[in-house]
Amino acid sequence: MNTDSCGDSAALRSEGHHSGIRASGYSDLRATSTTIPCQHCADERRGRRWLVKRCYYCNNPGHQVSNCKRKESDEETQLIRLAINTGVQQRDVKNEEHRRSWESEFIVAGTDGGLWSEIWYVSKSLKNHFSGNLNMFKRIKSMKGVESNTGENQFYFIRGIGVTEVISGIERIRIQSVFYSQDIDRNVLSYDQLITQGFTVKFSGDKCKLYPTFSVL
Repeated sequence: MNTDSCGDSAALRSEGHHSGIRASGYSDLRATSTTIPCQHCADERRGRRWLVKRCYYCNNPGHQVSNCKRKESDEETQLIRLAINTGVQQRDVKNEEHRRSWESEFIVAGTDGGLWSEIWYVSKSLKNHFSGNLNMFKRIKSMKGVESNTGENQFYFIRGIGVTEVISGIERIRIQSVFYSQDIDRNVLSYDQLITQGFTVKFSGDKCKLYPTFSVL
């Protein structure tokens, strides 16, 4: 047996373990012209990216939708817009109701020759007589209450009830059961209450005349 050849073979096997290929760490595996990154490591890194918290609202990583500042800001903006739109709509509804109430009112002829605060109207929407001018009462007694059945989707705080005198044409007509309320800015007679009290109301355009019971028209 040739011992030299056996020794040479053992030496070659020993050298083969260190023939230019050395153990490398993960940090040494960079894409170059001679090395290829480990596919397993690349797949693992992609898998880790999927595990990172990502907000589905703003699509940014690092947080979830429950902590999204952009979502909170957008919601606040929407709430502000909603409040503004709601306020505008409510104001428009009130303006429309006020306009309709005025359209259903007629000036009592003979009361429009003086001050605005002395003008009387006949309303087809109000259910009771009202006046906001204390000077219009001939007699009045204190009374506290709230009238909600006004016919105008609002309520008035009542401070008293009394008798007023209304000029209709050339006649002076006394009207009973008129509520005094500071919540109304005019003097209004209820058409329904006038009919119940026995008056006749004759309309002509935007004006009207009152006629007591048994009066000749």
